[in-house]
Amino acid sequence: MSPAGVRGISGTRGPVRIRGPVDGHPFSSSFMARGDGTHRLPVEAGVRQTIGGREGGTVTVRLTQRLSP
Repeated sequence: MSPAGVRGISGTRGPVRIRGPVDGHPFSSSFMARGDGTHRLPVEAGVRQTIGGREGGTVTVRLTQRLSP
């Protein structure tokens, strides 16, 4: 699922807190509304270093829990 599809699933244009692995590494963050009806999912620098990712790169996120209503 792309962050652009968050609104259709979550029913909100606001932030959506989530938990699940990113490239197999435990992770929690929030899909953040961009103001145009789409969302982005920030991945902290420490997590990117752990998984060998880079800013703007592609990762696989498996959403296992939604933390906000």
